[in-house]
Amino acid sequence: MKKKLFCIFGLILIVSAIAYFCHDHSVLPLDAENANYISFKIYPQNEPNYMVTNDDRVKEIVRAINELDVQETTDQVNRMSDSFYYFWIQISDKDIPVELDENTISINNERYQADTSDLRELLDKTYRDVMSGVIAVSYTHLRAHETGRN
Repeated sequence: MKKKLFCIFGLILIVSAIAYFCHDHSVLPLDAENANYISFKIYPQNEPNYMVTNDDRVKEIVRAINELDVQETTDQVNRMSDSFYYFWIQISDKDIPVELDENTISINNERYQADTSDLRELLDKTYRDVMSGVIAVSYTHLRAHETGRN
């Protein structure tokens, strides 16, 4: 009897492991409708960090990420690139880190090869709009987020 129970338990464990490893754990596609804000980290550090809370722009950026033609890769994002971006997207109270350069995007530590030129153009436009005052930003919310008081 113990042998049968042991075999059944082992079989259940094996099936569970197979189901777990075969299940797609990817964070993509991101849920644009529940995206709350994007918090940008700027390099070099002499530029101020900022948080975009404009609902339309946040959703537009998330949709642009979802539209990328991605292929899994082991390549690292080049943080020394002139086209490097680093930000968090808050979706349903979960902060998802994103890094990208010309050819690579890392989303929640999942790395993909992709042509990010259209996304970078949108991010560049967002930066220009923030700096010119077209899009309002929340420095208070950003400070609270950075210190864990959100």
